[in-house]
Amino acid sequence: MDMMFFLVRFVFHYRNPKFMKNIIILFGTLFLFSCQSTKKFNQQLAQPIAAEKLQKDVDYSYKKLKQLHPKLYWYISKEKLDNKFTEEIKESVIATARQIKIEDTKKDTKK
Repeated sequence: MDMMFFLVRFVFHYRNPKFMKNIIILFGTLFLFSCQSTKKFNQQLAQPIAAEKLQKDVDYSYKKLKQLHPKLYWYISKEKLDNKFTEEIKESVIATARQIKIEDTKKDTKK
């Protein structure tokens, strides 16, 4: 918010029409490029991630959680937490990956 206030004050301080035109062109160009990068980012999000990669992410997260959390087993036993990570979360990742594959095959058959 402060940056926007600064820019508006700066632009109106220099009431030179040529300067204002250049500023408008600059911001318009920046806006157009930001829309393009958002479009590319959204396309990347639409691509499903392989189940193996997701399982590796879960393993890595659990490893880091065990390393860095000061009192990890304060409210839950080690066995229960191990069970949550090894069985429940990984099974949900596999089920989600299967569901995505099924939806993708349905889309491909409709085309």
